[in-house]
Amino acid sequence: IFLFLLTRMLPLVKKGKLPPGTVFLSYILLYSAARFFIEFFRGDDRGGIFFGLFISQWIGLACLAAATAMIARLRPRLKPVFGL
Repeated sequence: IFLFLLTRMLPLVKKGKLPPGTVFLSYILLYSAARFFIEFFRGDDRGGIFFGLFISQWIGLACLAAATAMIARLRPRLKPVFGL
């Protein structure tokens, strides 16, 4: 589902409405969020648990935070209103 959403973003990048890198970072953000939740339903042993989460979930959270920070940085700055 999220790959379909990303394909809808590609024309916006090409038209200049979204900055370059937005689609890639959105993929990282959506994939890491999906991976975080999928890991709850896996039934195999996949390593240690730290603070109630598996290592793969911690990696997913780190990627999610990094992608969110980079997308926020790519967002165009708002121009001040009335010189404030």
